[in-house]
Amino acid sequence: MTGTWEWSIPTSSGNDHYELKLIQRFQEFAGTLFVNGSGMLIGLGEIMGDKLQFTVERNLKGQTVPMLFSGRVSGNSIEGSIKSQAGSAISPIKWKAQRDPSTVAPINGSQQDLN
Repeated sequence: MTGTWEWSIPTSSGNDHYELKLIQRFQEFAGTLFVNGSGMLIGLGEIMGDKLQFTVERNLKGQTVPMLFSGRVSGNSIEGSIKSQAGSAISPIKWKAQRDPSTVAPINGSQQDLN
C-alpha cells in the first residue's frame, strides 16, 4: 500500500482534492492525508489483508471533524467509503483513489519516505 494515492470528491463549492501518502511496514502503516494542500497525520490505521482503515481529524469551518476512511486495495486503486460526523448526522461518501505507480515501494519503508 506504500505510495502516493490521489482522488477528488465533489462538494457544493467545487472539488476537494485528496492526496494520501502511505508507508506500509508489514501490517502497520503511517502517513499523511492532504486535502486541498492541507496536511493531517493519519491516526488509528489498520491493514487487514487487502483492506485498510484509518482516521483523520479535519478542520471544517473552524470545527474539528473526525473522518473514518475504509477501503479495499486492488493493485493501484483503492475503493471505499468515508464516514464523517458533521453536526448530528453521519454521512458516508464513496471514494476511489489511484496510486502513482512510480511511488510503489517495499512494505518496509521508513518515515522519511512520507516527505
